[in-house]
Amino acid sequence: MGSNKIENLLLNSVKDNKKFDIKAVELMYSLPVNSFTLINDEMSNIYLAKLKNLKSLYLYRSKISIDGIQKLQKQLPLCKIFYRSENTPEQFD
Repeated sequence: MGSNKIENLLLNSVKDNKKFDIKAVELMYSLPVNSFTLINDEMSNIYLAKLKNLKSLYLYRSKISIDGIQKLQKQLPLCKIFYRSENTPEQFD
């Protein structure tokens, strides 16, 4: 059976498929914190994953209100929220 090995991994974005299949990563990003799910890698190995926390959330070109962001921040106190409204022009350096 399994090797009873527990790993803590950090996914950098919904496109981070270094360890898991991209569809599995997209699934994980759609689930709430403290959820469990089965996911796979490119070799079809199956893993049980628990989504432990969310460290940052990027809401660029979003329709969410400032009040909505403040409510979200209260629900996710350990998460840093980056926000830019849909009406904010893009800035390039």
